[in-house]
Amino acid sequence: MFKILILILLLLAVHRLVKKERKPLKLAALIYFTLLSIIFMAGSFYIRKEYQLSYNPVDGGFSKHMDWVAPFANIYVISLFILIAFKLFTLDNWNFRHMWSRVVTFGLLGLALTGAAYISIFAFILVFYGFAP
Repeated sequence: MFKILILILLLLAVHRLVKKERKPLKLAALIYFTLLSIIFMAGSFYIRKEYQLSYNPVDGGFSKHMDWVAPFANIYVISLFILIAFKLFTLDNWNFRHMWSRVVTFGLLGLALTGAAYISIFAFILVFYGFAP
């Protein structure tokens, strides 16, 4: 149940992020993340049930689940941070006097987004896979 709530919060965050964008971008982002969530959770539930991960796990079940969660972590996080970067770098209220200040600001934002994405991948795996058995 907790995992489904996290995915719903992620979908709400994406909706909030693209709320004021053009309709094609809004629809594409919402459909993409919704379908990705449905496919991810269906596969995760199937693997957890098939390999009995909740009780008396079958050999290889945890590695199969990790093989399912890890690519989706990358897909979710990279897509989300591309969307965040698009929103950040297309803001109209960036006022800079000098070109070097713009370069430094965008460079630092890029580094911060990259670091946050890197940490978010680990957080995603921790939430949806858990600690290694």
